[in-house]
Formats: sequence, C-alpha cells, structure tokens
Amino acid sequence: MSTKKKIVLFASSNIVYDQRMIKVCTSLQSNNFDVCFVGRNKCGKALNNKFSFEVENLKCWFNKGFLFYLEFNLRIAIYMFYHKADIFTANDLDTVLGVFLGKKFNKNTKLVFDAHEYFTEVPELKNKAKKKQIWQWIETKFLPKFDAFYTVNNSLAAIFEKNLNISFQVVKNVAFLKKTKKPYKKNIDKYILYQGALNKARGLEQMIAAMPRIDLQLQIAGSGDIEAELKQQVETLGLQNKVIFLGNLEPEKLLSVTQNAFIGINLLENTSLNYYYSLANKFFDYMHQDIPQICMNFPEYKAINAKDEVAVLIKNLDQQVIINAVKKLSNENFYKKMQQNCKRAKSSYTWQNEEAKLLEIYSKI
Repeated sequence: MSTKKKIVLFASSNIVYDQRMIKVCTSLQSNNFDVCFVGRNKCGKALNNKFSFEVENLKCWFNKGFLFYLEFNLRIAIYMFYHKADIFTANDLDTVLGVFLGKKFNKNTKLVFDAHEYFTEVPELKNKAKKKQIWQWIETKFLPKFDAFYTVNNSLAAIFEKNLNISFQVVKNVAFLKKTKKPYKKNIDKYILYQGALNKARGLEQMIAAMPRIDLQLQIAGSGDIEAELKQQVETLGLQNKVIFLGNLEPEKLLSVTQNAFIGINLLENTSLNYYYSLANKFFDYMHQDIPQICMNFPEYKAINAKDEVAVLIKNLDQQVIINAVKKLSNENFYKKMQQNCKRAKSSYTWQNEEAKLLEIYSKI
C-alpha cells in the first residue's frame, strides 16, 4: 500500500500550456507525493499521457463569465465528493469556493491556496463593482479556513497578509536552470517576442501600433480575448508580414521560439493593481535564455533590475517610449552587456530554489 500523500490541485487552466502548474505538479510528484491535476481542456489540446502526474479535465457547458465560474466550482465540489485526498489545492480565487464546499465531503483533508495573481484587482473586474464584491466576499469568507498559503512574489504576499491577516509564503514562477546553448543561425531574422495571454491592458495594441517604425518582426505566442481585435489591427496597418501570430505553443516549442528571439517584451498598462504588482513567468523565461527585454517599471521588476540589469524598464506605453527602448537594445555593445547580465542573474532565479520552498510548504501540512 502506498504511503505517499495524495494531492489534488485544481485550476481553471489547461495544463498543456500552464507552465507554473506543470512545474508545481512535477516537483511534488518527483518528491514522494501522489499528484493529480484537475483543470479544463478549453483549447481542446490532447494530453497524450505526457506528464509524470495524473491529469483530469472537468468538462463545462460554459466557458466564460459568471455561469462558467459557478459551474466550474460546482464541478470541483462534485469531484471532491467522489475522490479522496490528503491535500486539495485551489489555484487562484476562481477555484476556492468549490474546494471549500468539497471539504464537506473530506473532513480530514487539508486545504492549500496558491495565488498566481491579485485576482480581485484584475482588469476584467474594473468598473464592475458588484462582481468584484462577490470575489472579495469569497476571498475574506473562505480563504481563512484554508491551512496553507503561498503566492508568486513578495509584493502580493505583503498585500494578502495585510488584507486577510494570513501569512503567505512565496514561490516565484521562475524557470528551471538548465545548461542550454542558444542555437546560432547565421541568417535568422531578428524578431521581438511576446509570450502569454492576448488580453486587454497587456500593451499589445501599443506595441503593434509602434511596429511601422520598428525595423524588426514581432512574433506573438499565445491566445486570448482580444486576439481577433489584434489581428484586425495588424490587417488595418498592413503589417501581416511583420507581425506574426503563433497561437498557443506547448512549452518545448515555446522554448525554441524564445531561444531565437532578439528582444522579449513584458508590457502592461498601469490600470490595475494585479498588473502593477505582477512578476510574470515570461520575465524569467527571457532571462534564462539570455534575451534582453523591455519591461514595465513596476515594483517587482524594478527591484530585480536594480540588482541585475536584464531589462530596459519603461514608465508608460507611448509609442515613442517603446521605439526608444527597442533602439537602445539595438546598440550592439549595450545588448551584449545585457546578455551577460542575464547569464549572471539567472542562477539566482531558478525553479530548483523555489522547489525547495514548495516542498517545505507541503511537507509541513
């Protein structure tokens, strides 16, 4: 009979494209835990048994809005009625209600919360007071009943501790440190890379608007709510050969695209506290592939850049500001200096280090 503790982790994402959940689940599975990830296969991507841990997807009739969140959380609770585990983990606030309700069927189980973002301050809730109040009610009503808590950066940990009077640990969403050699292709075209969700306030509209005055290609890896709008903008500006949409890429393919990039971008509008206090995994993905980047002058990025200058930080998304940042990185000597900074800095920001923190959290439960 297995003596491994059973952990079930819930998230409203597709595991195929969720790098944080892949890392968390793989680390736990590799360190004497029996792990199952329960998410949803919104994009229809087959899993092909590619992971070392178990994966299940909850099929939903609704894919967005209030009805989706209600249905998904009810399905989580139903899942917990039929499945037992030592630990259930809610990843982000949109799974907390279901996990809490499911606890009724698992009296002796422990509950863990992993906050990937400042959910009650996401742009989608801006000017939607009633919806925001509902999420804040869920946060304050049910989170204190959980047993352990962690999040992605120090800023968010401090905010959650202040607002909820709960101690949060920090497990950053950084990359594995690997001995990889960047492939050299003599005739490869230089390109700027964006990786991540195609959502509002991520600077994509401004970046595309600046592209007519930038002598590089822009490649966009990801999908999201404003994808159709962005493609229309590209067509209107006649940039079909200059702005390339790659769609969602699995981590292995995304790694190859990142390795060959010239500049990475991590742009955000200062319209929400969720973005202002963010520390995106793409920031570290670029760093680990020795790719200098253009990034916002927000607290977490500013703190890292003060120690290891790996990015050109910008204060706003004005076209000329973006163009000037690209020009600065196009200077060969400055670019090489930034590359060397990336090579040095990445050893301080590794999943190997964060994994130890993760395992300590779960081992103490």
